[in-house]
Amino acid sequence: MPATFPIGRVLPPVLALVASTWTIACDQRTETVSPDEPATIAAVGSKAERLLDLLGGSPPSNAPPTLVLFDVDTPPSLRPSPTPPSPTPLVIDVHQIEEAYALIREAATSTGRGEHAERLIRRLHRPLAARSTAYLGARRPCVVVIVDTAPLTLAGGHSFETDLVQLLGAESATHGGETPTRIVDEDGLTALPVDLFIATGAALEAPALLAALGRRIAPRPLRTAPDPGDLLWLGDAAEVEALLDAWAPIIETVRGAPTVDGSCARSPRPTSTS
Repeated sequence: MPATFPIGRVLPPVLALVASTWTIACDQRTETVSPDEPATIAAVGSKAERLLDLLGGSPPSNAPPTLVLFDVDTPPSLRPSPTPPSPTPLVIDVHQIEEAYALIREAATSTGRGEHAERLIRRLHRPLAARSTAYLGARRPCVVVIVDTAPLTLAGGHSFETDLVQLLGAESATHGGETPTRIVDEDGLTALPVDLFIATGAALEAPALLAALGRRIAPRPLRTAPDPGDLLWLGDAAEVEALLDAWAPIIETVRGAPTVDGSCARSPRPTSTS
């Protein structure tokens, strides 16, 4: 299951702001950035709430926010209006580490916390960089990550799954792609010249289909791994380490094996992209 984060402190369920130009009809929180800074941030949704925590907000305030963070799956009726004088909306819709860091910078800079953002990004990136450095000079097996089975979907080049594979010293077969996911048919999947198939996310909900796929691609292994979700940038230190510790041994099982064709596939045959 994707990672979820607690809503934390909440204000009353309905909060009208800026002369009723924007109304939140759900649990949400507004915080000032610092005692000396008038800018405020509101958060709608679990990811927005977690990001607000990472940005180090002050105690709650009833002052109208200047920035609203909200999850991409927030219903349209609950989203802030982009029309002034409503608060600036900032949707949380990121699929890879680079995008997440850019979002952190945008949210922090717009509320006078640019320096805090850079410290936060360094702290988030430190354990990832340490893992990546450990694999310098090691053979990089070729890996493809299956994230769904209905339809059969691979993690694309712009995805947290591909980031995770790369930083753990392997090559993602879709690394060169420009999308978060890639849809393939079974023939296209089994034809990929890769060392290892990893199933995660929604793909874990179809164990019978995964078993059938495993038989088709044998003797190459198909392994299952925890869903990284947004843990690589929203998880706490223990969650990030646990995720890395779960994925790393899976990749290690094929690090010493000979590569299928001497190179990592970069263009799996798609039926469509998303």
